[in-house]
Amino acid sequence: MKSKNKSFKLLMVLSLLMCLVGINLFTTSNVFAADYGNKFITGHELTDDLGNPKTDFGIYDDVQAHWNFDIPVGSVSQGDAMSVNVPDLLTLSKDVTFEIKDEAGNVIGTAVANHLTGEITVTFSKLVENATSDIKGSFSVWVKWDKQRVEEDTTVVVDWKDGGTTEVNIGPATGPDKDEVLYKWGWIDENDSTLIHWQARINYAKKNIQKAVYTDIIGGNQNLVSGSISVANVTYSSDGENYNVDGYYPQASILENGVNGFTVNLGDISNTIIVDYLTRATDGGLSQQYENRGELTGENIEKQVVEVHTPNNGGNGNASMKLSISGEKTWIDDNNARGLRPSFISIELYRNGEKIDSRDVTAKENWKYSFTNLDKYDESGKLYDYDVKEVPVSNYTSQQEGYNFINTIIPVKEETPEKPNQSITTPSSSSQVMSTSSSSMESKTSEKLPKTGDSSMNFFKELGILLLISGGLGMIYIRRKSKI
Repeated sequence: MKSKNKSFKLLMVLSLLMCLVGINLFTTSNVFAADYGNKFITGHELTDDLGNPKTDFGIYDDVQAHWNFDIPVGSVSQGDAMSVNVPDLLTLSKDVTFEIKDEAGNVIGTAVANHLTGEITVTFSKLVENATSDIKGSFSVWVKWDKQRVEEDTTVVVDWKDGGTTEVNIGPATGPDKDEVLYKWGWIDENDSTLIHWQARINYAKKNIQKAVYTDIIGGNQNLVSGSISVANVTYSSDGENYNVDGYYPQASILENGVNGFTVNLGDISNTIIVDYLTRATDGGLSQQYENRGELTGENIEKQVVEVHTPNNGGNGNASMKLSISGEKTWIDDNNARGLRPSFISIELYRNGEKIDSRDVTAKENWKYSFTNLDKYDESGKLYDYDVKEVPVSNYTSQQEGYNFINTIIPVKEETPEKPNQSITTPSSSSQVMSTSSSSMESKTSEKLPKTGDSSMNFFKELGILLLISGGLGMIYIRRKSKI
């Protein structure tokens, strides 16, 4: 008996677990998010650091990969996503996360870019699911040319992996300016987005500089990595692309200024010097760029100053909640039976009470109109108030229902016909006297004599009353007798 109870309990537990698993699977399947890939992408291009489209770049130029998108109203749910891939000839410096916002600062999606795969995924917010109009916008990420696959002074074809391509000219190498005294650059480490490499080139012109001193000032959101500084005498190749190290300055010539910078006493120089060092981002690598400043002084030269920044990295995006207003005209005029319907009507669009546009509507458009691509918010993020009005139409009354208009023809008032003129003959005085006397006599006669049938009616009334009375007495008599 106990064995049966145990088996029964075990069966109940297993059944309960299966139910819970089933419910969990059902719930999971209902909340599964969709990735629409590049379905909503409407365009792409490469731009410079100012956002201007370009097809000519230097191999070290800052480049932005830019995409436009259009999300139809009601097409996505919260948690759904769209995704694109950075073209193969370009690379991301680091992983990037940024928000795409509308004019009011509302987040419509969050973009995550993976620098290893080159994939950018934008996950939509609840705002997109509840939108009442299409959402148009764009997003960009900073990229750089893959120098393992792209050479200078050549033309390359950028494949956007959606059937579109862009032909780009990569400019020839120019090399350093032969009169250059101080130059500097930096870049983000490919494997660590918080580690920043910096290089300063001193005296490429090979001038004789007495008691030269180089000072470096670290920019914001980064600290000097102590012990990372190296100072080398170098010899450049004739094209200025490569150099060989001839020897290093002793560490005693380098004075670190905490985490904010350092100074190198170079002494008298006539050759080219390269200074290498590292900084560590203090913001987790979130900044789009990091800045730095270098200064070179000497007894026989003017002070040289160079301010630089790392190549731009990161991304940005924006979206516009555009509106469309549309409506139609309905005519109530018996299919224009009176021929008074106009060839067109005019609908005026008002924003915050001010007229901003109008449309002439005709039968060719089936008396339908629309205003599209309307801004939903002003510059401060406040909602615009839109309204439409119809220019009055002659011979019709107008009724507005939302953005639709109903025009009813005004009915024609029927005219009352005039009575024809009749000639009236006025009787003579004697006639009037005779007529009056006659009427008076008839009136007196009618008062004295009863009308025909009056006596008969009175007889039947009296007979009916007698019958009712006798019938009632008879009923009383019968009841009393039955009791006896």
